[in-house]
Amino acid sequence: MIIQNTPELGRLNGYMEAMSCCLQGSNYVIWFSAKGIKLEDGDLEPETLDKLAIQKNSQEATPDLEMQRLIQLAYPGAKPELATMCECYHASTVLTTRINSFIARINPSDGFKNVEKSKKRNLITSFWRNVNECIDYQNARVFQYNPAFDVDDELWDFIFWGFTFLIVNQEQRQCLLIHAGASD
Repeated sequence: MIIQNTPELGRLNGYMEAMSCCLQGSNYVIWFSAKGIKLEDGDLEPETLDKLAIQKNSQEATPDLEMQRLIQLAYPGAKPELATMCECYHASTVLTTRINSFIARINPSDGFKNVEKSKKRNLITSFWRNVNECIDYQNARVFQYNPAFDVDDELWDFIFWGFTFLIVNQEQRQCLLIHAGASD
């Protein structure tokens, strides 16, 4: 596993930084981050990912050592050994719904308040276009990372509608971790 710093990932992070500036408001400071990881031969085999697949009772599981290593490669301050993860059923739908809802919940800054809804939709559409330039998320497996409560985890989002998703496209041999949160 190798951290990627591609031009596409740079554009995505730049877009997310600009988006977070546009969406500042209320009592929150909003942040987004994305980290790309190139998989090498033998990294994250389907069997490893299958351990986090949603079972009949939707139980979350502590990620195994390989998945913990991947999370900490991207976010060294994360505590994946204390966290839980699960695979998202209907991955693309869950991913887009959660992220679009996160963006929709944010009260825009004064300079952005009077922007019509179609322009906010364009903001979301452009976000997904940038994500898709980094990874084919519609043909990938998506896992939700849930940090433990009361633990100093870099991926703690401070709000119940924040998120951390790991998108794994085994055909492309790459992963994308997308994280967003807010604090006051």
